[in-house]
Amino acid sequence: MDAAYWTYGYYEARIRSPKGPGSFPAFWMMPQHNEFGWWPNSGELDIWEYIGRDPTIVYTALHYKGDDWKGGVLRMPRPLYERFHTYGFEWLPHRMRWFVDGVLMWEKTSWKTPEPSRPLAPFDTPFFLIFNLSIGGKWPHPPTVATQWPLKLEVDYVRVYALDGVKDPRPRVVTPEQMKDASLCPARGPGGSLLVGTLSPMGPPKPAAASALKTIAPGNPKPKPRG
Repeated sequence: MDAAYWTYGYYEARIRSPKGPGSFPAFWMMPQHNEFGWWPNSGELDIWEYIGRDPTIVYTALHYKGDDWKGGVLRMPRPLYERFHTYGFEWLPHRMRWFVDGVLMWEKTSWKTPEPSRPLAPFDTPFFLIFNLSIGGKWPHPPTVATQWPLKLEVDYVRVYALDGVKDPRPRVVTPEQMKDASLCPARGPGGSLLVGTLSPMGPPKPAAASALKTIAPGNPKPKPRG
């Protein structure tokens, strides 16, 4: 899961949520190294979360030392499982912004740091992406007779972009063959990038365009997808 990781950038996925109570999917990021200790001290970035018992709500969150979590909540007019939606996350050194279908839903510009000499910590270190679909639990509640099996988390695409003028330690990629070697640390893997384009940090957000890969800020050239 942590064969590629980044610090800063723009992350986007087009997702269709599962239908039914008890489902708990997420599109999120965890630190490549627990530099400041175990969760939540080293941070967690939740780009998108959903619980099936309330299918019109989009959740986002930050987890860090001193605050279990801070997050945004957006209620959509229709259940999320009815169609695909695009979830975007812009991560800058001093600002994070979350988007749903191109519309800004939450922004965070400060957080408590576990290291006074590093005011941006723990969100100045590499994080890797995770997709998962959990079932049941205290927050999502157990499945019911209304849950439609099999539950499906459908992902059309995942894209990662560099941001102009924002320095990012070059991501590294480990091949499947190398990952079979348990002695190989992904941080020592061969150089490589999963970036599919470059964007400028976004200005005022605008509504989503019809195309899956849209211009997400006025004046920005449309980024080129990976060929």
